[in-house]
Amino acid sequence: TGTGEVTLAQIGIARIEETDNPINGMCYIYKLSDGSAVIIDGGFNNKDCRNNILNTLDKLDIAKNADGKYLITAWIFSHGHKDHRAAFTGFGKNMGDQVELTYAMYSFPPSPGTLTASTFDSVNFENKMYEYYPGVQHIVPHAGLAYHFDNLTVKILYAPEMMYAPDKTIAYYNDTSLIMLAECGSTGALFMGDAGEAAAALTWDNYEKAAFEAEMLQVTHHGFNTGDGSHNWKNIKLIYTNTKASYGLIPMGSRLEGDARNGRHTVIVGHGGANYQMS
Repeated sequence: TGTGEVTLAQIGIARIEETDNPINGMCYIYKLSDGSAVIIDGGFNNKDCRNNILNTLDKLDIAKNADGKYLITAWIFSHGHKDHRAAFTGFGKNMGDQVELTYAMYSFPPSPGTLTASTFDSVNFENKMYEYYPGVQHIVPHAGLAYHFDNLTVKILYAPEMMYAPDKTIAYYNDTSLIMLAECGSTGALFMGDAGEAAAALTWDNYEKAAFEAEMLQVTHHGFNTGDGSHNWKNIKLIYTNTKASYGLIPMGSRLEGDARNGRHTVIVGHGGANYQMS
């Protein structure tokens, strides 16, 4: 168990084309006390997102093995939407020979039913993972367990197994997002991925208020509310309030040439309007 400094970097998300929303996507990189990295999500599968990850490993001076490969202790995925997990396979295909990955942590439940637009071929994802990252070990995160990576502890407060049995149709894919508390010493960050109100309700009902306390809060679902009630404000607000967080984390993209929307303007100004949690 390490005792040194930990750095958390929030990475901007590169947009693929003009029609992409400038606030979709998510990527965080921890530098642990032993110099290795833990990555959360990663963004889209495009060259700029891949370069953002590799350049950040360089800027953070992530440790390397004897072959000169960056040491990534764990790559953790909140859920299977492409703006969160797609960079992983693209990075592996193009840059996998520059890293050594020990663990990949994710729970992508089977997707019976007709919700094809929000799901993906998780078997193909796993095959590519083993092809691009030789020796990697898959961790299936379970609710109520804590996972230790050097001096970073990742507590899984919610996993999709709490809501979805293998034979149950997934009603709202964002509710397969992990809710997890990453802690180093007394400093923690609560990551919610894109988790919605139903996942928040289950999580809230299963823990004491103190379990949510964290200095930093990753705002779920890019700050969006939704008209269908899947991101209503009751239980999400309870979790937010009881984090007692000082900082809100919202990754964002930048403006594309010819697109009037600017990523930062959309986030900071737009989130004060209707249908955004910040309002």
